[in-house]
Amino acid sequence: MLSHRKAWHYIVKHSANDEVHTLVLESDSVINFPPHEFDASLLQTFDLFFWGAWEGHAQLFQSTQKNLDHGFIIGEPFIKSVYCTYGYSLNKKAAALLLKRTAKICYPVDQFKKFIQQDSLRLGAVKPEMISSNNIASSIHSRDLNNWQRRFYLAILDIKNKLICSFR
Repeated sequence: MLSHRKAWHYIVKHSANDEVHTLVLESDSVINFPPHEFDASLLQTFDLFFWGAWEGHAQLFQSTQKNLDHGFIIGEPFIKSVYCTYGYSLNKKAAALLLKRTAKICYPVDQFKKFIQQDSLRLGAVKPEMISSNNIASSIHSRDLNNWQRRFYLAILDIKNKLICSFR
């Protein structure tokens, strides 16, 4: 959390306006798609954008989805389905809000659902993931569950989250 907060402080102090996004990566992040092929102007409609989350299990609200080239879809993510964020970009407004909301919280940084309400920022995400992790096996969720339990757990969560997202 402290390294992310340091980055957010830097963004708040040095960003000229809310239109500029800064990319924040985890140390084990892997970029799966050349960033120069993504239309960066799309980011201006979001304050916080998730380039990859929870091994691809993050869900987008159906009514907000927009198809992009190369089979990618962007839209507003259901924040409760966003976890293990390997790469995200944010503007000055989002950095300031995250600093405020995490001032007294000791959750891991990738538990954004603990300090962001769905309507507090303009949230965005892409599917499939453009940024993933090269160390998925060490995920918190995979430590305590064997392979079939983990697949069953994720299938149930995916079904629940897809149902929620299909009606909004």
